[in-house]
Amino acid sequence: AIVKSIVVAHKGTVAVTSDAQGTRFIITLPA
Repeated sequence: AIVKSIVVAHKGTVAVTSDAQGTRFIITLPA
C-alpha cells in the first residue's frame, strides 16, 4: 500500500502479474 500511494501521488501506475516463475510488479512513472 505504501508503494501504491507513492506511485499514484506521482501520477503513475502499479501492475502485478504472476506466473509459474514468480510474481512481477510493474511500476510506471511519467517522464
